Amino acid sequence: MYYVGLDRDGNEKRPIQICGILRVLARTRNNDHRGHGYLLEWLDCDNHKHTWAMPAELFKGDCSEVRGFLMASGLFISPIANKALLPQYIQTTHTKSRVLCVNKTGWHAYKDHLMYVTPQQSYGQYGHEIVFQSESHTSNSYQQKSTLAEWQQQLSHYCIGNSRLAFSVSIAFAGVLLQILVMNRVVFIYVVIPV
Repeated sequence: MYYVGLDRDGNEKRPIQICGILRVLARTRNNDHRGHGYLLEWLDCDNHKHTWAMPAELFKGDCSEVRGFLMASGLFISPIANKALLPQYIQTTHTKSRVLCVNKTGWHAYKDHLMYVTPQQSYGQYGHEIVFQSESHTSNSYQQKSTLAEWQQQLSHYCIGNSRLAFSVSIAFAGVLLQILVMNRVVFIYVVIPV
């Protein structure tokens, strides 16, 4: 991204690089029309795509937190450009796209559908229209640790013919299913009677 200023005579000055390619995909806000922000996207030096739902309130002060997070996430930011140019670019980029933001992971009702939101992705019919946005930077704690085949080989095959173990493993999925089942809590009492 480059900034091209004008001299006193209205002629273009030499372009000044602000940062690498940074796109403002959408404006964000919550259901109460507060919590406004920007959905940003960029590529790091390894061509890995990053997205961040950045709260607008991070523009208060000198914006060093914004620059620091973007640089730590692989966006090149010019050390010689005026530090006001990056926030100015983000705030003045006009986009018609709007995305709903939520500040908690889990199930959320949206357009009469339930959506499951994690820090990195939203699942459901309108997953592209709802994002997780937090005042603090969060790492992705929702990561795949193994494959389905490994899970089947290392855990689930022990559940075959063992109803108590199958029940115990199934309890791990209860928390994420409560809202979709229209329940707010569930209690399991597990009693082992020695034979």
